[in-house]
Amino acid sequence: MFRKVSSTPLWVAIFLALVAVQAYSAFGQSNDVIGSWKNGSVGMISYQNRTTGATKPGRGSIFTYKFNPNGTYEFVGYMESTM
Repeated sequence: MFRKVSSTPLWVAIFLALVAVQAYSAFGQSNDVIGSWKNGSVGMISYQNRTTGATKPGRGSIFTYKFNPNGTYEFVGYMESTM
C-alpha cells in the first residue's frame, strides 16, 4: 500500500531558509556608505543694499550629509531667501 506524504513541511523549510538568507543579506552587511556629501546653489539675481552699496545673492542653499561607520548620519541644511 502507498502512503500519502504531505509536502507542507518541505515547503515551510524552504520558505524559512529563504527568509534566513534575506535577513542575513539585509542585516549582515557592513555599512558601505561612509563619507560626506554636499550640495549647494546660489541664485542668479543679486540685491544691492542702498545704504552700503554691498551686493548679496538673492537666494542660496547648502545641504551637507555625513554618513558615519556605525550606520548613523548627520544632516545640516541652510537655505536663504531675500524678498
